[in-house]
Amino acid sequence: MLHRYSGHMAKPDMQLRKPAKPRLSTSGPLKRIEDLPPLERLTKIGFVPAGTWSCEGDVLRVNFEAHSDAFNVLHALVIGEEVMYIGKSTRTLATRLDGYCKPSASQLTNVKNNRNLKEVLKGGKRVDVYALPDNGSLHYGGFHVNLAAGLEDSLIRTLRPKWNGAPSRATPHVSA
Repeated sequence: MLHRYSGHMAKPDMQLRKPAKPRLSTSGPLKRIEDLPPLERLTKIGFVPAGTWSCEGDVLRVNFEAHSDAFNVLHALVIGEEVMYIGKSTRTLATRLDGYCKPSASQLTNVKNNRNLKEVLKGGKRVDVYALPDNGSLHYGGFHVNLAAGLEDSLIRTLRPKWNGAPSRATPHVSA
């Protein structure tokens, strides 16, 4: 008896295998995107360097290279090659990151990131900002899909950046 799998005929004694997961080409042997380091995973999906943080005295400042005026943007705070935080903004990236510079006591995320940034920068480490702006091309049923809103929870749940804390239970993980 012949077995049918993926449109190919196989002999009964042949072991049928599931197709391999898609792999991305990198220098050297092929790697699955799931096996790449978090920062490389982010750059593979379009994150680009957008600026660096500095701290003079007790004043935080972000020095932008790109995307400061982008709306609906995802951002990542990176130390060396380690992704420390992932966030999103419906406002401009500059406006969102300015919230980390001058947080009010009720803005818990801003207060936490302000403290973390100052601690790391005063310790002599560099903090880079990477951004993934929404180019407006993603649509579903004729409706624009906000890329930042759609990806943030999944990125945090998968990459587990230290400064994001525990993944939200409000949005359960759904596999395709």
